Amino acid sequence: MFDPADATEVTAAAEAMVHVLDPHAGLVTSPTPISSATSTWVWRTEFAGSGLPPAWLEPTVLRIFRPHEVTTAIREDGLSEFLLRHGYPAAETLWRGELAESNPAMVQRRLPGRPAMEVMAGPKLRAVVAELAALQARLHALPSAACPLDTTTTTEYLDHDLARRRSGLGANAPDDDVWTWLQRSAPQFDSDERVVCHGDFHPLNALVADDGSIGIVDWSDARLADRHLDVARSVALYWFASLVAGSRVERMVLRVARTWLGATHRSAYEATARITLDDRRLAWWQIVHLYRARLQLEELRHATVAVQDSTTTKRLPDDLGDRLLHRCARLRRSLDS
Repeated sequence: MFDPADATEVTAAAEAMVHVLDPHAGLVTSPTPISSATSTWVWRTEFAGSGLPPAWLEPTVLRIFRPHEVTTAIREDGLSEFLLRHGYPAAETLWRGELAESNPAMVQRRLPGRPAMEVMAGPKLRAVVAELAALQARLHALPSAACPLDTTTTTEYLDHDLARRRSGLGANAPDDDVWTWLQRSAPQFDSDERVVCHGDFHPLNALVADDGSIGIVDWSDARLADRHLDVARSVALYWFASLVAGSRVERMVLRVARTWLGATHRSAYEATARITLDDRRLAWWQIVHLYRARLQLEELRHATVAVQDSTTTKRLPDDLGDRLLHRCARLRRSLDS
């Protein structure tokens, strides 16, 4: 069976794929993994061949999905075209198909730059956070009626994501009252608003180029939903970003500034979108995302899902689950008061 984490197998599959376009084309060097990726297997690739379109001769990435994620790959292909058509900084898809007759895959142009997380430990911290928030507001302003994404309500999000994860954990599902509380309270925090949401909008999914421009990657969780789903995800991730930072300096900066980061992101978002977010809906969705992270920790601990080797997951502290629950409790108190 094809292993999307094995460099030798990925090389052979990529060569076979590009030979269909140009029998004389091939890889310039062996693919190298992007080690921070968690939702798909992502490899840096470079192709060469006189018969390849010009775009293929630029740096690219090969994204490999799980065998059952054909629909996900099709959706992301359509979303890429939609975003670029509206001038949004996302990667262009050059090819979509199947690798080794088993795994859906895409070749996309590689966005320039390095992860925003690496830039945020320096003097550009405020500028990067503000620009990310502005980009999120721009995303939410796109015409959702023409977007190839499914809509999601509060209850549907719980059923399609969190409930599925709990079911997969079986007897290992967390024994706490957060899940019951979320189910009971979901209807009161729903909204008729549907905007284009990235679903995982944070500095690890943003690349900052040398000129300061930012591109957004990893659209696996994208959907049409309440904007608070998206902004709350960003705020929640700023809260525990220090726990998965790649260096001691990053951890120190992000830990000291985590409250400021969330507030700055929200302020810049509201200024760009020209709206005021609802405090209660923002808090409820933060609890959802924090609890989702707790479920993902249990999935890793009990190996109930196939997870690619990632430097991000390797940096998670042992007591992260307890910290997430503590944060959920504080946010719940703010809603109950």
